[in-house]
Amino acid sequence: MTIQKLADDAQKLFVKAKRPDGSEFTKLALVAPEWLSDLVREAHDGMLPDNHKYEFIEDALTAIAETEDLDDARTEIGEQVDFTTHKLTAWLASYNARVAYCDEALDDADLETTCQLLTRGQLYERLEVFDSVCAELSKQLEIEHDKESEKTEEKE
Repeated sequence: MTIQKLADDAQKLFVKAKRPDGSEFTKLALVAPEWLSDLVREAHDGMLPDNHKYEFIEDALTAIAETEDLDDARTEIGEQVDFTTHKLTAWLASYNARVAYCDEALDDADLETTCQLLTRGQLYERLEVFDSVCAELSKQLEIEHDKESEKTEEKE
């Protein structure tokens, strides 16, 4: 199994649902394995379930599944940052801790506008989620590999 195949399998287990008010959100399918729940929890990094995080996790899984090289997938994630003020301010307003991503962007870059700051802040969060998803997929690949090795040893 490859990390691309594992990411492809994982992304198929995200489903859309509706809240009582009619708004849509993403969640894991009931049949999702425990390791995928762990991946989602790790990517949330202590944050309560959040629509933006789920979107970023799905984007990371898609990029990994569709790209042979993880560096190319990471670059693709950087190209998916929102650029409209409406989407960026909605992202920022959705969770107070997101200000920290913008603070980090201020420290790291010479930014001239608020939109540049928000774009860079969102980029940092997207890349953090991507790195977390890669780490969790790698852990699961190692577990899968160990299971296959045990099966091979039992047959011999």
